[in-house]
Amino acid sequence: MHQTLLRIGLPNGRPLWPDELRTAVARQDKAVEPLLMGRDANGQTMARPPVRFVGSSRWVGLVANPGYDDLLHAHVGVVIKAASQQLGEVLPVTVERHEVKIKRRQTPGFFTAMNVAMKRRGEKARATPAADLFVERLTEGIGRQALQFGLDCPLQDELEIANVKVMRQIGMDLKTDGGVTGEAVTLLTRVEFTMFADLAGIWFAGSLNARGYGRIVASNHSTRRA
Repeated sequence: MHQTLLRIGLPNGRPLWPDELRTAVARQDKAVEPLLMGRDANGQTMARPPVRFVGSSRWVGLVANPGYDDLLHAHVGVVIKAASQQLGEVLPVTVERHEVKIKRRQTPGFFTAMNVAMKRRGEKARATPAADLFVERLTEGIGRQALQFGLDCPLQDELEIANVKVMRQIGMDLKTDGGVTGEAVTLLTRVEFTMFADLAGIWFAGSLNARGYGRIVASNHSTRRA
C-alpha cells in the first residue's frame, strides 16, 4: 500500500505553506478537478479527501491516498505552475512513492504533530482540556485513516498515547473556499507525544487535513541512561 507524494522544494527563508498553495491552486479554476480540492461532484467538502496538501518550511506539495495517484499526476503541471507563480521562480520537483502502514511496537515511539486544528462545537469538547481532546481526536483519526487505507489498526488501548505536551494553543477562525465561516477552532501549533506504534507514510491528526493541518512526524530521541 503506497501514497504518492508531489514534493516541491522551497528557497531558503521563503516558505509557502500548504494552505497557501491550496489557495493558489484553486485560482487555476477550470484546470483543477474538484476532487483534488477535497470536494465531491456536488461541490461539497469530503470528510475523507483522497488528496491532501502538505509540507513544511522547506518543501510543500500534495499527498495522494492509495488508488488516487492518477489524480495527482494529472495535476502536477497545474500545482507546479501555482507554486512557481507564488514565489516568482522555478522550483525543484520530485514525485515519490511512500509505503503507508501502521503497526504496534513494544516500546513507545516519539512523535510531533504540527498545527493541529480541532473543532470544538459541542459543550463537552469545549470543556475538555486540549491535551485530552488531542488524544481523543488522534485516536479517532488514526483509526479512520487506517480504515481508509485498508490497514489493520492497533486498538486504542494498544496505542497507549501518552506524555502529551502542547507547546502552544491559539484560537483560529475557520475558513473555507467561500471565506471566513464565523466558527473558531483551536489550533495546537506543536504537540509532542509518545505512542506504541510505528507509522510509515504521511498521517494526520485533527481537522482540516486537506489543507495541511496536523501532519504527524516521527521524532528522533536518543535513549538516556543513568
